[in-house]
Amino acid sequence: MYKCSTPGSTKSFATSYMKLPLASFARLVLNASGSYSALRSSEEANDGVAGNISSNLFINLPCNFSLSVAGLYKLPDITLQGKSFNFYSCKMRLSKSFLDDNLAVSLNLDNVFWDYKKYKLREENKFYRRKTDLHCRAMNIGLSLSYSFGKSASTKSVHKGIEEETVKGARMEGGN
Repeated sequence: MYKCSTPGSTKSFATSYMKLPLASFARLVLNASGSYSALRSSEEANDGVAGNISSNLFINLPCNFSLSVAGLYKLPDITLQGKSFNFYSCKMRLSKSFLDDNLAVSLNLDNVFWDYKKYKLREENKFYRRKTDLHCRAMNIGLSLSYSFGKSASTKSVHKGIEEETVKGARMEGGN
């Protein structure tokens, strides 16, 4: 075990969320975040950038059809010994609603561009070396059915006030 003589630090440099209405029937959601990590111990050090970017496109089609397409890419995380593997994914869903939108039938296509995905992880220091090669099945095609029994009541937010008397007798009020 290492004891960190200088604690590591991680600083977020970007976090972004954007929702774009493309038309009355379509919207695009983009997300991105990133951070810089500088890790130090008495034996070793590592630093680098990590983050991810994702997008979702939602399209309402005629005759109660809907299409959604999503993509994700994640940069490797920074560890003291090295970096983890990156990750990527692509998903598509075509849905059709029936019975006043209570019944939905969906065709799901996950990672249709890859039969298999390969991930590599390398960590090394003077005490050990770890090499991991992961091969996993990527493509997945599925059909799903879902039924909603009745309409859910609208969700109302409930705010509760908090009152405290401090030691000095001052009054504090807050709520969430």
